[in-house]
Amino acid sequence: MSSITESARKAGDAAIEKAAAAREGVSEALVTTKAKAAETIEAGKARAEAAYAKSRAKADKALVTARQGAAKAGERTVSELENNPLAFVAGGIAIGALIASLLPGTTQEQKMLGSTGKKIKSTATNAAKAARAEGTRKLESLGISKDAAKAQFGQLLHLVTNAASEAGSAASKAAAKAARKR
Repeated sequence: MSSITESARKAGDAAIEKAAAAREGVSEALVTTKAKAAETIEAGKARAEAAYAKSRAKADKALVTARQGAAKAGERTVSELENNPLAFVAGGIAIGALIASLLPGTTQEQKMLGSTGKKIKSTATNAAKAARAEGTRKLESLGISKDAAKAQFGQLLHLVTNAASEAGSAASKAAAKAARKR
């Protein structure tokens, strides 16, 4: 029986050696995999940081451009107001008349004004149309097109939205800080 025991012992020792070698191979593979995963994560972080920096730079540039455009538009408006203040007063009156012409008349107005109210509304509508045409002509002569005005408005809306968001964030942080002090 000693030869069977000896064979069993040799087979057991061989199995232990193979298991140890397999365990060592798995450990090495795990170390290699961890290192590769760490490298991939670091490369991803670097790309994300670069993309963030690039986006931030573009956003900053767009903000500067929008501010410059808004400043120029403001300067042109002030210049035109100083040169022709009556045009702005007339424009304000025309805008008011346009708004009034768009609002439905009440029964009380119709009773009090009758046909005179219809004439006033018609005159106001015509004045508003003329003011719009003249305003459009004036804006075009200043180089302010409909598309440029839309673009400026879009940029202004974006700036206002960002400012409101930042203000809300600051208010939230201040409230949280105050709550922590209590």
